[in-house]
Amino acid sequence: MKKKVCDAWVPKRNQKGGEKGFFFVPSLQELCLEMLADNADAMVSLEGVPDELIRKLCNLLCDSRKMNTRFLELLLSGSPTEIRLKDCSWLTEEQFAKYFQTCDTTRLEVLQLDQCGRCIPDYALLGTLRQSPRWLPKLITLSLSGACRLSDKGLHVLASSAPALRSINLSQCSLLSSASINILADSLGSLLKELYLDDCLMIDAAQIVPGLKKLKHLEVLSLAGIQTVSDEFIKDYIIECGHNMKELILKDCRKLTDASIKGVAEHCPGLCALDLMNLDKLTDLSLGYLTNSCRALHTLKLCRNPFRLATTQPYHLLGMQKICIF
Repeated sequence: MKKKVCDAWVPKRNQKGGEKGFFFVPSLQELCLEMLADNADAMVSLEGVPDELIRKLCNLLCDSRKMNTRFLELLLSGSPTEIRLKDCSWLTEEQFAKYFQTCDTTRLEVLQLDQCGRCIPDYALLGTLRQSPRWLPKLITLSLSGACRLSDKGLHVLASSAPALRSINLSQCSLLSSASINILADSLGSLLKELYLDDCLMIDAAQIVPGLKKLKHLEVLSLAGIQTVSDEFIKDYIIECGHNMKELILKDCRKLTDASIKGVAEHCPGLCALDLMNLDKLTDLSLGYLTNSCRALHTLKLCRNPFRLATTQPYHLLGMQKICIF
């Protein structure tokens, strides 16, 4: 008997016709960007290319591990307004100093150097900034996620060199202590609107409350993974400063209970986005507090929490745009 040969398994999204008879067709722009990423070493200039396209090209190069010093030199040429690198793990201290010391940053508004622990220890940063005391005069957004060799001293120099800063991402900066919040408050207290401190394990939430209160215009606060965030912290900070809050990220802050969510609901009337993922001490009471008070809320993340699915139904009446439950 002839044995039947089974066809190779093909993921549903890649089968002919895809879901509902449709299949994904990349746009001409996407095809062109992929071609440019594959041949980035042959590029000689980025002059005249819009920031949005440069950003997409940088993401492609970082994702494919093709970002290198040659393309970095193109990014830094002239007087750029944006430099976005979501993965700097390939960059060495020497390369960072060589290229950034000669870069004209007078027009730079966005600087993203994530996963830069290898290339930005304090001494490399200080040496670079020493060449230009007002290194970042127009910088609005700074992201140094994963800068595991950045200390409070280095942060102080950075904050002093960027007097216009509105948003700073310091996630996974494991050397930063609670003193870093006082540094930001003293330098940027009247300006800073967004602060990300995810997984900064040396930061004690109770100790940063006075510094956070000095950030009078803070609208986005992310404390994901900081285990010292407690009901007492929410009470001390949110009750006084919650009226400005637009987005609050409390993912993996596992000490929080319904009391904290009640405080957030009652004292953050303008809250638009809330992340409560992986908080196993919450009950359905929390959903009731949010339903009754947070009328501006349009994004709510509830993954890996012990809620009953039926209790989320009232959120549809509030015009919620996104609810993430599982």
